[in-house]
Amino acid sequence: MAEYFQWKLTGSWLAHSFKAIFKQHHKDHIELFRKLVPVDAVVFDVGAHAGQFAKIFSKLAANGTVFCVEPGSYARTVLRPALWWNNCKNCVVLPIALDNSNQLTSLSMPEKRKNVFGFGLTRLSSDIGDSETRYKLVKDVCAAFTIDDVIKALSIERLDFIKADIEGFELNMLQGAEEALKTLKPVIYIEINDDYLKRAGATKEMVWSFLEGLDYIPYRLDSNTHQFMKLDPSIAVGGDILWTHKSSSF
Repeated sequence: MAEYFQWKLTGSWLAHSFKAIFKQHHKDHIELFRKLVPVDAVVFDVGAHAGQFAKIFSKLAANGTVFCVEPGSYARTVLRPALWWNNCKNCVVLPIALDNSNQLTSLSMPEKRKNVFGFGLTRLSSDIGDSETRYKLVKDVCAAFTIDDVIKALSIERLDFIKADIEGFELNMLQGAEEALKTLKPVIYIEINDDYLKRAGATKEMVWSFLEGLDYIPYRLDSNTHQFMKLDPSIAVGGDILWTHKSSSF
């Protein structure tokens, strides 16, 4: 059997928690997101990790709700104290994965050294024999749901923004959100990494085709102007891509 994750108080965990509580990454995104995240927004931070984006969303959507979707139990031991310390009272932690179906599944988390976990590389996997990394993999059981079913279960009536960095399972998540994307038309900010996508049985072209089919328009941050610039929709590219529905005023 695979080894399953057991939490321990370690120096590595303390270091991760310190960074999560006292550091703020992605500061350059605050002004970029301000006009995309209304003060009363409903945000899904998918793959919330240690809460760096969640802290930003919490302040931007001060009168809204930020759903911090984090299936990894190790990550949540870091995430929850960071949200508490930073007074992110409008953040709700969802201890689930988002997929294209509802199921009980597992995560694979690399253990770089004994009790030192690369929790930012945790990914969905139902293959106990998975060995696509030079590190030992530790398993973590989690429940997976579709965004559409989460919205129904929690009676969510609006969805303004989805941020997702989930190690190649972005297409699965989008497929499980098809109804929400059609009706609520949230802005989407996702990592598109072809190597990671292929590991999950997808490609960047598939992500591109899926979102184009729902009338979404792609943008990427220009390093010179530091503004989101519209991309050629006929050419699928990787990176952190912003998608807005064609009906948006963006």
